[in-house]
Amino acid sequence: MNPKAALRLRVGLSLVIDDLRSLNPRDKWVLDRLSRYVDDSGKTRVRQQQLAEEIYVSVSTVRSSLYHLQELGYIAVESQGRSNVYATLGAVSPPRPPGDARRL
Repeated sequence: MNPKAALRLRVGLSLVIDDLRSLNPRDKWVLDRLSRYVDDSGKTRVRQQQLAEEIYVSVSTVRSSLYHLQELGYIAVESQGRSNVYATLGAVSPPRPPGDARRL
């Protein structure tokens, strides 16, 4: 693949995000790890603690990245009691403007 080509990341079974240039490396790690838990519907209930342990960062770092990913439109977050459901939003290119966070 041409090094200048858009970075591709497999999300879930068939979702592909073509343009990840707006993400910092930490956000890419969190999105990559989150995508490993996504089911056929594009949703997951993985714990922030588990993500943090798997990529060797703090829970607050994961929380910050999840917020950033939501703000950019890569994921949607639904609070359910004391847990969250994260949903990938498919191919997102270009990302929505900051502040246009999507809720499930």
